[in-house]
Amino acid sequence: MASQSEEVLDIDYADEEDDDNSTDDHSSSGVGSSSNATPTSNNANGNNSNGNDKQSSYQLAGTETRQVFWSRTAFLLVLCVATGATAAAVYLLSRQDEQSSFEVRFNDFANQIIEVSQINARDIFGVFESMSLHITTFTESQDSEWPEVYVPGFEAQAQQAIAATGSITLGITPLVTHAQKTSYEQYQVNNYEKWTRESLEYAGSNRTIELIPHVFSIGPNSTLVFPDDLELYAPAAYVAPIHTIGGLINFESFSLTYFRRVYEEMASSRTAVLSEIINLNTEEVEDESDWPRSFMAAPIFDKTVGPGSTDKTQTIVAVLTAQIPWHNYFLNLIPEGIDGIYLVVRNTCDQAFTFLIEGPDVIYVGPGELHDRSFEELEVSAQFTSFKSLEECVYNFHLYPSQAFRNSYKTTEPIMNTVVVTAVFILTAIFFLVYDQLVERRQTKVLTSAQKSHAIVSSLFPDNVRARMMNNESEHHHGKHGKLDGFRMSSTKDSNNNKLHSSTSTRSRKSSPIADFFPNCSVLFSDVVGFTAWSSTREPAEVFTLLETVYNAFDKIAVRLKIFKVETIGDCYVAACGLPESRDDHAVLLFRFARQCLTKMNALVHKLANTLGPDTAELSMRFGIHSGPVTAGVLRGEKSRFQLFGDTVNTAARMESSGAPNRIHLSQDTVNELSRFGKQHWFRPREDTVTPKGKGEMKTYWGVLKGEASTDSPLVSNESDSISDVLEPTPMNKVAQKEQDLDNHVKWTAKALEQGLKKILATISADEQQQQPSSMRPDDASNELMAHFFTGQCVDEVKEYIEFPTEPRPFVRDPRMVKLDPVVKKQLYNFVRTVARMYRNVAYHSFAHASHVVQAVQTQFARRMVTDSTDSQWCQQLTADPMVPFACLFAALIHDVDHLGVSNFVLIRQKHTIATTYNNKSVAEQNSIDVAWNLLMESEFAELRSCIADTTERFLYFRQLVVQIVLATDVMDRESNQQRMRRWEMATTAIAAASAASDAESAGTPTTTTVSEATDASSSNHANLRATVALEYMIQTCDVIHTMQHWQTYIKWNERLFRECYKSYHDGNVETDPCKGWYEGELQFFDKFVIPLAERSSLSDEYIHFAHANRKEWELRGREVLQGYLMTYIADKSSEGESSV
Repeated sequence: MASQSEEVLDIDYADEEDDDNSTDDHSSSGVGSSSNATPTSNNANGNNSNGNDKQSSYQLAGTETRQVFWSRTAFLLVLCVATGATAAAVYLLSRQDEQSSFEVRFNDFANQIIEVSQINARDIFGVFESMSLHITTFTESQDSEWPEVYVPGFEAQAQQAIAATGSITLGITPLVTHAQKTSYEQYQVNNYEKWTRESLEYAGSNRTIELIPHVFSIGPNSTLVFPDDLELYAPAAYVAPIHTIGGLINFESFSLTYFRRVYEEMASSRTAVLSEIINLNTEEVEDESDWPRSFMAAPIFDKTVGPGSTDKTQTIVAVLTAQIPWHNYFLNLIPEGIDGIYLVVRNTCDQAFTFLIEGPDVIYVGPGELHDRSFEELEVSAQFTSFKSLEECVYNFHLYPSQAFRNSYKTTEPIMNTVVVTAVFILTAIFFLVYDQLVERRQTKVLTSAQKSHAIVSSLFPDNVRARMMNNESEHHHGKHGKLDGFRMSSTKDSNNNKLHSSTSTRSRKSSPIADFFPNCSVLFSDVVGFTAWSSTREPAEVFTLLETVYNAFDKIAVRLKIFKVETIGDCYVAACGLPESRDDHAVLLFRFARQCLTKMNALVHKLANTLGPDTAELSMRFGIHSGPVTAGVLRGEKSRFQLFGDTVNTAARMESSGAPNRIHLSQDTVNELSRFGKQHWFRPREDTVTPKGKGEMKTYWGVLKGEASTDSPLVSNESDSISDVLEPTPMNKVAQKEQDLDNHVKWTAKALEQGLKKILATISADEQQQQPSSMRPDDASNELMAHFFTGQCVDEVKEYIEFPTEPRPFVRDPRMVKLDPVVKKQLYNFVRTVARMYRNVAYHSFAHASHVVQAVQTQFARRMVTDSTDSQWCQQLTADPMVPFACLFAALIHDVDHLGVSNFVLIRQKHTIATTYNNKSVAEQNSIDVAWNLLMESEFAELRSCIADTTERFLYFRQLVVQIVLATDVMDRESNQQRMRRWEMATTAIAAASAASDAESAGTPTTTTVSEATDASSSNHANLRATVALEYMIQTCDVIHTMQHWQTYIKWNERLFRECYKSYHDGNVETDPCKGWYEGELQFFDKFVIPLAERSSLSDEYIHFAHANRKEWELRGREVLQGYLMTYIADKSSEGESSV
């Protein structure tokens, strides 16, 4: 059975050998089928159970969430329904109350109108009755008889009556029999002038009244008719106003139908009678004279009788007549502001007309019932009883409200009440939602915290170990303390943390430890080679970006291959296989994991080189694996962790530390495990033996990587990043790798300059950026610029100090949001790449070193902080204008371009062409400036120049900065260094004088220099002077920054400088062997230049510490290191010679 199992395993792995990205499903099934796989199966079942528990927990949480959601939804629905119902009820009740108030008020005003109009009518009736009685009394006193009666002052009396009653006309019509007709007509002819003249004089009219001497009527076609066959005549004897209707004297009134009907009714009732409407028509009404009116007739008797008299012998001898307009009854009935009540007057003669009462005024609407029909049910009616009407023509009043009247009682109260009620409900809902949101947010925080805690616990402990911990916790809660202890634990501020740490510490004596022995497993240690030196030159965020990127990739591989990640310690990654789930193929899986991680590491560092710096690609990984028994468990207490113990762990760590970059170092025990599964082609013996600490001499093996195996190996590489190219590169691969490294340096450097350009553009708005010309007009003025720059030497452009802008150029937008024109980006990349190819193939003064200096400049400007108030002004001058950092980056890029690999001293001694050209002064530096500047001024970089500076003045300022900075890198020029020191001391002395003057003034001590004088001196030219020198010291610091970094970084660049100097010696350019004075020269360089420069430049303590540490280390090991330099150089030269042969 065992042999069959092994056979199955071999077949499974053979199927997978060509692809390391497989998930090992076949391997798991193979192990599961063997008798040795029982623990794995059990653990797998435990994991499934744990997964089911987790799934059940999520399902329960989902169910609870849905229940809460539907409960919340139901509550909100009920609240919405209640809100709608309550709001509707409030609105309807408010409207009903408003309607009720409207109806009551209308009834009140309608009744008031009826009552007051009746009173007005009775008053009018009283006026006519009084006048009739007055005429009768007057007639009795004169002993005259009708119809031949003279009524003196009639016009005056009539006008008073008209004014009191609102009548249009008023007159006296005597009753004349046929026998009296001739005598009456003669009487009128004899006397009419008397009373008409009297009336006209009263009326103030000069009109002449022509009397028609006979009783007449109006016939067809307005002809005069003189009736002579009537038994009784009713000619108009007196009329008022005389000046308007005087021509009606002797008009026979019986010819008017309505007069005859009224007379008959009056004769019968012996009282005043009102006729039907005498002028009702449907034609358009122009003025009040056309409004409805009736004819009134009041009897004038032959004699008077006393009040209560029963004498019935009175005879009607004349009739007092008047035309009364109906609207006069309805004036001043209701107060101002009460508008819009329709009054319909209807009589039994089928006549109707409508008035609209607007406060005290009345408007005639027209004939017929013209009220608002929608208010029919609110009608208020009453019979007109103040006057006697014709029997067949009884008047009735009908009142209706108008919509305007209704609107006057419409208020916003129903809406306001509804809004208030709705607002209360809405506020209730909002408070509920806010409260619910707060609760939900709290629950989310609790859940998130729990999930994070679960994730942390999951990352610290394997699933089965975590389950056992939780089971122990559960058992403790259900122990003798019961609910009380559980309550105490749940009431703590961080229950998850307490469960993790407190429970393991305080209860460690109450339960057995969680620990297991795993007799067969493999442990891996891995470490990033060169990480310490690399991280010393990086910002913390960059360090963590690298580690997170690499180790997250490792974690994904571990999950895919079912490898248990133990922990990471710094840059060390620890993993194991065969625990906590036992499996027989632990060594196979762990080696596959290491091989995939190594491949992934190689790909990632090359990818990250574009963002973290080109030397990131130089990082590598070494792995060590050992197999054997391990004790693993939870070491309880504060910061509990799942930890591994035993000799296997220690040996795996020794395998890693004694390994090599880009290698997987295997112990004999691991190799035995691989051989057991037929993987002999996965390893080869190491040529030398190792002696790990505490282990003695050990025979170890190198893991064979993809593409590294022999030709008969079944392994076929299908991955793009072959590790074998890194281990043993061929000449062709060396060329490709060199091109790749150059491209990494170019991309990273171009990106650094791009960020500097974005900061320059961030000082202007996006609109201003778009409005910039496509190329700066230095193109138009290129002849002028070129003439200016090349008429003399670059050293002639160096100034005592640079005049920095007095006004800062603040950012108006986030530099990260600035987008460079694609043309500018392409030109910038092409410029950097062209500059890179202009660097010669020398060891130290190379483009790689220029990139290292660019990185140092970028770091210095990022880290530079003002720590001394006296330095604040010049520090601000360096950082206030983004042109300064960009110029410094640009200068770092070009400062060694076209460097010949020999010093200025050698060039001058050899009388080299460039030494002659530049008058033996800063030869290499001036040459670098001219070469790079000529390139920048070419037409293909016009848009790049316009992006750097938008005016000629700014471009000249940029040129001044670049020249000043590049020439400062000539640290071997004693004269320049002495002048620089003198300028530094001058600026420092001025600032110190200002500080001393300020202190003296504060203390009241007299001094020859005032504070204002000292401050003015130090805040203008001296500030520019010190800022200029500080900028020069900064570039010098960055140029030798490797001396102030980690030892490995220092050794790396120091060896390159040695190789360059030794090649110059080897080529015969230098007579003295650099080996002879190299050791002592480095010590002097530290003492006289590096350490004073670091302290003078106000660098952080980190750089000063590294400078002192490197000096000390060089003093101890420098001779040995120097010997290594020489041996390596000779070996490389020998190798090149063999290769060429």
